Amino acid sequence: MKKIIFIAVSSLFLFSCAKGGGEDTCGDGICQSDESSQTCPEDCDPCGDLVIDLDEECDGSNLDGETCQSLGFASGTLSCSQDCEFITTACQVVCENSCTQTGQQRCNGNILETCSLDTDNCYSWVLTQDCASTSLICSENNGSATCTSECTDACSQGTYQCSENMLQVCNEGTNGCLQWLDDTDCEANSQICAADGASFACMDECTDTCTQGTADQCSGSVVQECSLQVSGCYDWTTVEDCSTSGRTCSGGTCLCNNQCSAGQNQCNGTVIQNCQADSYGCYDWVDTTDCANTSQTCSGGSCINPAGTYTCTLFSTTYSPINTSGTALTTDAYADDARYAFTIPFNFNFYGTNYSGGYFVTNGWISFGSDPATNNYTNTSLPAAATPNAAIYPFWDDLTYDQSSHAGARMSYQVSGTSPNRVFILEWYHLRRVGSGSEVRLTFQVRLYETTNVFEFIYDRSNWLGTTFSATVGHENATGTVGEDFGSALSFAPSSNYRCTPN
Repeated sequence: MKKIIFIAVSSLFLFSCAKGGGEDTCGDGICQSDESSQTCPEDCDPCGDLVIDLDEECDGSNLDGETCQSLGFASGTLSCSQDCEFITTACQVVCENSCTQTGQQRCNGNILETCSLDTDNCYSWVLTQDCASTSLICSENNGSATCTSECTDACSQGTYQCSENMLQVCNEGTNGCLQWLDDTDCEANSQICAADGASFACMDECTDTCTQGTADQCSGSVVQECSLQVSGCYDWTTVEDCSTSGRTCSGGTCLCNNQCSAGQNQCNGTVIQNCQADSYGCYDWVDTTDCANTSQTCSGGSCINPAGTYTCTLFSTTYSPINTSGTALTTDAYADDARYAFTIPFNFNFYGTNYSGGYFVTNGWISFGSDPATNNYTNTSLPAAATPNAAIYPFWDDLTYDQSSHAGARMSYQVSGTSPNRVFILEWYHLRRVGSGSEVRLTFQVRLYETTNVFEFIYDRSNWLGTTFSATVGHENATGTVGEDFGSALSFAPSSNYRCTPN
């Protein structure tokens, strides 16, 4: 019995000692009541209380002000683990790209390398093939590289280029040809590789003068855009000089400086100008017709004859002779180089001057006003300063009136119609050319219209014989300085009649 009691007491004693804390329990993984994060941080971890303690990098959303960038990454989102340690898996590393695009290839000595993305999504050169292992050499040409039996110079001796921030120089490579070889790592000196005039060099990092995506701007007449330079910085570069196309720069674009509206015409001296759109859609005046080429002037955007001149058009009509109904200008049976006065029963305005009469000449012309003192039979081109002047020439040639060769030959005049629309008609009927006989014959009229001052040349082609003529057809003013010539060597009647209307 005593033995049993002893054992129980001993057991009670042992239990009481274990609970009493006589031994050090820190580190057993249990935060005891007499333990704290200060006295036993191993058992009493404060992670999760949003307070950064001791060796904690973070606690929940409390990142202690750190970001991916402050930890040396390029970008991304920093977070905290349940163990109060930074999670950087969503942070992007700062790439030190040695190339710019996957698939690019280059020669590194006789090693063919290809630009690839590594596990950090950075561009780097990766060995593709050791050309020497197949007794080939690595050759670059026009931006591509390959293993080949013969190499091609990839650059010019002594020139430089930038491959990212690596300055490269063109020298002979291990393949025996000129290659781009790494020369200086500009980044090692806190510099960048950039254009330096016509070459490339390591330079201090530049400063952006504009921001990527900024709208284009105007610098005077020049459109500028913000673009990435070879230096690696953004700066304003010229897009277009608007002044070279006659436009102005506004709001970062070239705008038309329209001088006119589509379809308009104007005169620039004697030249007609038409408003036309150029290749930019801008409207400006364009020279078209020089009226001086047709002895006209330009007015209101059109060519017109000078004041007092005529517009002559072609027309057809049935010939109506007056050889029997008209009044003969002479009763002679023969006349050569003769002229006869006539009187018009109304005022006829010719080149701005009113006339009431003139002279009829056998040689195929009439003149207005006083006696021209000539029967000129030598026809010339018109206008001509020599007399006759103030004249109409329906068929000017060396003609004769001879009833012995043509019994019906006659020179007549007649008035038709009533005032104020009368017509004064003068006719050469069955005349012939001097030196010819009955095998030659011609008939024609001049008609003068009251009020409108229109005159007409009309020809009887059905009774026309022979082609030995060399005549002039036209008209001219009183000084022989303005006129119109329809032909100066006509061997036959003109194919159409002429109607001339004053301008």
